[in-house]
Amino acid sequence: MTSIDVLDLMLRSGAAGICLVLVARLAPLAITTLPARFCALFALGAAAYCIASSPVLRDVAPVVAASVKPFAIMSPIFFWWFGLSLFCDDWRWKPIYLLPMAFVSICMLLEWVSTSERTDAMANLASEAIHILLVLHVMRIIQMGFRDDLVEPRRRIRGWWLGAIGVTIIGAAVVSALRLKTTISDTVLTLEALGLFFTTCLFSAWALSPHSDFFSRASETQSRTGHG
Repeated sequence: MTSIDVLDLMLRSGAAGICLVLVARLAPLAITTLPARFCALFALGAAAYCIASSPVLRDVAPVVAASVKPFAIMSPIFFWWFGLSLFCDDWRWKPIYLLPMAFVSICMLLEWVSTSERTDAMANLASEAIHILLVLHVMRIIQMGFRDDLVEPRRRIRGWWLGAIGVTIIGAAVVSALRLKTTISDTVLTLEALGLFFTTCLFSAWALSPHSDFFSRASETQSRTGHG
C-alpha cells in the first residue's frame, strides 16, 4: 500500500466517520422534522459512498464495499430530497419523488445482469446524468431563493451549499462515469477524497454547532405554512 493509498483511505474513512456522527446527532430530530430526516439519510448515503468509492477498501474488503454501493448510488437522490425539504417552505413529500430512485434502480439492475460493456456504460451514464440533474435542480432552487429567504440560518448557508456540496457531488458523478472509459489517476482520486473530507467537515461543523437550531426553525416554518 502506497502513501497515496493510505492518505486516500484516511480521508474517506474520516469523512464516513463524520457522516455517521451526524446521523447519530440528527436521529432524535429526524423523528419529527422532515429536513433532519432527509439530512440523516443523505449523510448515511454519503458515508456509504466514502466506503464504496475507496480503492483500498474495494481491494481489501470487496464484500463490504459492494454491500454499501447501492445505498451510495442513491445518495444524490437523498441530497435532492434534503434540498427540497430544506429550501422549499411549501414542499411536501409525494410518491412521485421516488421516480428518480426507480430509474436509478433500473440502471443498477441493468449493470448487474448485463454481459455487455456497452449496456453497462449506458446504464451508468444514465444513472450519473440523473444524479447531476437532481443536484443542478437543488442548486437552482438555492440560487433563486437567496434574496427572498426570511429564515436567517438557512440564508447564511445558501452560498457555500451552492459551491461546496453541489460541486462535490457532481465531481463524484463525473469521476464515476470516467471510470468506465479510462483509468483514474491517483491524483484525481486523492482530490476527490479531499473534497469529500473537507465538504463533510464544513457541513457537519454547521449542523452540529450548538448555536445551530436550523432544523427546528425549518420545522416551525413548514408548520406555519401548513405544509411539510
